[in-house]
Amino acid sequence: MLRKRVGRWDEVSVLDDQRRLTRTFEACHVAGVPPGAGQDNWLQTHFVERRGAQRAHIRLHFSVRACSSLGVSGGTCRETFTLYYRQADEPDSPGSISAWHLKRWTKVDTIAADESFPASSSSSSWAVGPHRTGQRVGLQLNVKERSFGPLTQRGFYVAFQDTGACLALVAVKLFSYTCPSVLRAFASFPETQASGAGGASLVAAVGTCVAHAEPEEDGVGGQAGGSPPRLHCNGEGRWMVAVGGCRCQPGHQPARGDKLCQVPVMHQVSRAANSITVSWPQPEQTNGNILDYQLRYYDQAEDESHSFTMTSETNTATVTRLSPGHIYGFQVRARTAAGHGPYGGKVYFQTLPQGEPSSQLPEKLSLVIGSILGALAFLLLAAITVLAVIFQRKRRGTGYTEQLQQYSSPGLGVKYYIDPSTYEDPCQAIRELAREVDPTYIKIEEVIGAGSFGEVRRGRLQPRGRREQAVAIQALWAGGAESLKMTFLGRAALLGQFQHPNILRLEGVVTKSRPIMVLTELMELGPLDSFLRQREGQFSSLQLVAMQRGVAAAMQYLSSFAFVHRALSARSVLVNSHLVCKVARLGHSPQGSSSLLRWAAPEVITHGKYTTSSDVWSFGILMWEVMSYGERPYWDMSEQEVLNAIEQEFRLPPPPGCPTGLHLLMLDTWQKDRARRPHFDQLVAAFDKMIRKPDTLQAEGGSGDRPSQALLNPVALAFPCLDSPQAWLSAIGLECYKDNFSKFGLSTFSDVAQLSLEDLPGLGITLAGHQKKLLHNIQLLQQHLRQPGSVEV
Repeated sequence: MLRKRVGRWDEVSVLDDQRRLTRTFEACHVAGVPPGAGQDNWLQTHFVERRGAQRAHIRLHFSVRACSSLGVSGGTCRETFTLYYRQADEPDSPGSISAWHLKRWTKVDTIAADESFPASSSSSSWAVGPHRTGQRVGLQLNVKERSFGPLTQRGFYVAFQDTGACLALVAVKLFSYTCPSVLRAFASFPETQASGAGGASLVAAVGTCVAHAEPEEDGVGGQAGGSPPRLHCNGEGRWMVAVGGCRCQPGHQPARGDKLCQVPVMHQVSRAANSITVSWPQPEQTNGNILDYQLRYYDQAEDESHSFTMTSETNTATVTRLSPGHIYGFQVRARTAAGHGPYGGKVYFQTLPQGEPSSQLPEKLSLVIGSILGALAFLLLAAITVLAVIFQRKRRGTGYTEQLQQYSSPGLGVKYYIDPSTYEDPCQAIRELAREVDPTYIKIEEVIGAGSFGEVRRGRLQPRGRREQAVAIQALWAGGAESLKMTFLGRAALLGQFQHPNILRLEGVVTKSRPIMVLTELMELGPLDSFLRQREGQFSSLQLVAMQRGVAAAMQYLSSFAFVHRALSARSVLVNSHLVCKVARLGHSPQGSSSLLRWAAPEVITHGKYTTSSDVWSFGILMWEVMSYGERPYWDMSEQEVLNAIEQEFRLPPPPGCPTGLHLLMLDTWQKDRARRPHFDQLVAAFDKMIRKPDTLQAEGGSGDRPSQALLNPVALAFPCLDSPQAWLSAIGLECYKDNFSKFGLSTFSDVAQLSLEDLPGLGITLAGHQKKLLHNIQLLQQHLRQPGSVEV
């Protein structure tokens, strides 16, 4: 790929940081250069086809020698080089090769190494590598990524200019971001190249409705058959900002989530309070003659695993002994000589409430039509009245609700939020994203706290025609800097966009008079950490799990907007008088706050990279805070000790009385590889399962008044503190073999550690997947028994 050179670039073989031989381009001719004599060494790639990309990204692997170690004086040594690009419609002609470096190039950036390395005592070259403690080490690398564009011609060249550095260029990778083709909400969107402008620029892609689907009505005008849906590709190859959508045509229903529209696989014939009659079409193609059908049904209010089946020889069946007013899910499959086929899609029907007459659709159609015609006069009169009321309310409404509706995408389920910092005037953002409150509606009471923007007071809000409600009122300090005002209003504008029962609710703002005020719902019990410290030991594990579930649900909601909290902890969660936990402090900047390092994920500490996955790590620390009743994470360890422990993969131990399954969930959130951490929807599902089955919350961890100040070492992470093989089986998800272990007397961990593959069939463990999982965890158990389980700090 690197082929044309001007000046002194040399192609040499060196050892990389893994002691492997690799080819590099090296420019290292600083020794013996007279003061003031400049260097101009160029290296160019071959012609690179654009292939539809609008912006190119380049990743460089290189190493730079420290000038101080080269013994060069006079200012002739550099530790940087320059990156350029040049667009062209055709490769350079042979006659212009000698002067290619004199053409018009566009500078991308000056590349500086994060770390420069000392030169060998014997040579400035990398070919043999420097000595260290009697051993030779390989090339040490920096990695930098840049982008350039927009690209408009057929292709481009990339060039590197050295003006006096001692550097080795090891690898160059050119790539572009593309949003993949996607099928969602009954529309397909083609593969789309990311924007040439990069950053937050978006490229619109027009979707095509799937078969038997049609565009939804336009948001304005209400005409049927609206505009085609659009989805936007951002500069990093991710889809976002959906506009419009598709829906299934009449006579069709969703299938495979929101991917297909198909004719209903089942329909209701009749229903009563205790029975439902259903029918389904005959399969178009079958694997032999149909012998009978198996109908599966279950009450939607119960676990789907508690389902029932019945057999029918025809394609119609009546299910009896149902509960009045309940919704039931139905699936059907056919049986042939080859066996049962797969179940069809789920369809839901509801029984009639107790006391209502049964509905025989074919026989009572005339009665239904008559009832409808008889009610038309009344409905028409009522509709006129309702429309008149709605019209009057809309005329009195503010632009706040209309503005929020512009930021929702019900068609595709993709949501996004507006960053208030993109507004030049924060008052404009607050007018569009929050509700202005008349100060005459507010009654201010006593001071309940103070924040970075001003005092927080308890108050009462009673708009005309509405009931009075308690609020927390924060007034901006008088005479504060303009930047303080922008931040204050920006956080309020951000909070006003999110509506969720576990997120602090913004009641309104006052910006048209002084002082400027932000009103939120009153959270009587204050921050979660101090609330728990004051009530240590007063709650059951089930109650503590319910608190964590509420926070996880709020974070799941925020992550659906691609919003990253960045400062999640127990003190950023508030508790009201009903013990409902609500996430607050949205928009809080953690930059420069060392106190938040105890909640920060490794990638945040090392690279400042905040994502939903880093929020998941912080949520795991919050879980530990809740189960330890507000104990400070990592106790009295210094910030540096915390950083070192996290880097060495030590983790917090289970708090006293913490159920093992809950601590395993914490350990999942603290995976060093952020891609392996669970998503918030998975955490919510795990909490729901615990709440449905509270017997799984039996405490199996250590005991004591406070958490033991000992971090789990990396080996112990695979084997948390459990008190029996029975608890161990539950922790690894194989609790179905508890009776097997008891029957054969496997009562100690030493007994379990001696099991081999040949022993498992005799224990009744015959499934290959279960055998593999059990053997893997037995190996971890053996490691744990050979080493200490924790280290004191």
